[in-house]
Amino acid sequence: MAQDILELIRKCGASRESRRAAYGTRRLWFLRGTDRAGPPARFNKLRAHLKTLTSYLYAPESARFTLHVPVQDRRKFLDHVGIARDAFVDVWRDSGADVSFEQYVTWALVYSASIVKILPDPAFGAVPQWVFPGDFGVLREDLPELDRQEAFTHTFSLTLGEVKQLTRGMSPDAQAKVLLWAEEHATPTVTGSGALPQLLQQVLVTNTSGDFFGSGRRGALDLGAQGLDTPENEEPLVECTEVWEVRDFKTPSGTVYRDYWVTTVIGEWPIIERR
Repeated sequence: MAQDILELIRKCGASRESRRAAYGTRRLWFLRGTDRAGPPARFNKLRAHLKTLTSYLYAPESARFTLHVPVQDRRKFLDHVGIARDAFVDVWRDSGADVSFEQYVTWALVYSASIVKILPDPAFGAVPQWVFPGDFGVLREDLPELDRQEAFTHTFSLTLGEVKQLTRGMSPDAQAKVLLWAEEHATPTVTGSGALPQLLQQVLVTNTSGDFFGSGRRGALDLGAQGLDTPENEEPLVECTEVWEVRDFKTPSGTVYRDYWVTTVIGEWPIIERR
C-alpha cells in the first residue's frame, strides 16, 4: 500500500518543479513589476491593476451569504435559517476569513488559480488556509475539473516539532524511524520561491562568458536586490505530502459510494489515514 501511495505522489508531482519555476516568475513580476535584477519598477502597473481588479471581484465588507435547505425540509428549518446565517457570518469575520479571501482572489489573478483548504480550529471551528498552487498536483492534468480527478496531492513543510506531534499515534518503533528520517532530511527551505527567471539566467551566462568588445572587462551583475521579497527561514523543515485518493466505501445497508481517502506521508511512511 505504501508503494502505491508513493507512486501516486510521483505521478501527481510530475510537473511540480516546472510549475514552481513558472509561478516564481509570475510572483516576481507581481511584486516587483519586472523580472530584471536591481531595484523594482518605479511604477508597478501590474500590481496596481490586479489590486483594482480584485476590488471589483470581491470586497470583504460586501460579502453576503445564504443557507441552502433542501426543498422537502425547507418549511421545518425556515425559522432557523436566519440565525444560522448570522452565526456563520460572525465566524467568517471573527476568524479573519473575510480579509484572507481578498488575498486569495489577488493571488488567483497572479497564478491563474487559488486553492484553499479548510482546517479545523479550536477557536472558530474551521479556518481557511491558502495552498501554493506549485505544491498542488493532480493525477491527470488533461482534466480541468478537480471533481473528476482520481487522486491529487498537496506537498508542504513541517518543523520537527510538528512531525513529532503528528506521529504520536504511531507505534514507538515506527515513530522513531520517521523522526530519524525527518532529522536527517530536514533543511531550511522556502516554499514558492521558484527559480531565477529565464531572462536572469541568460544574463548570468552572458556576463560570465566573454568581455565587452575585446576590452577585457567583464560584466558585473548586481543581484543584491534579488530575492528580497522571499521569506528567510532558518528553522529546519521536512517535506510532507497529503494524498487524496478516490475509493469505494459501503454503508451499513450495503450501498456503495465513492469518497476521498486522505493519507499523510512523510518520507516513505504513511503517518495518518482518514476520510
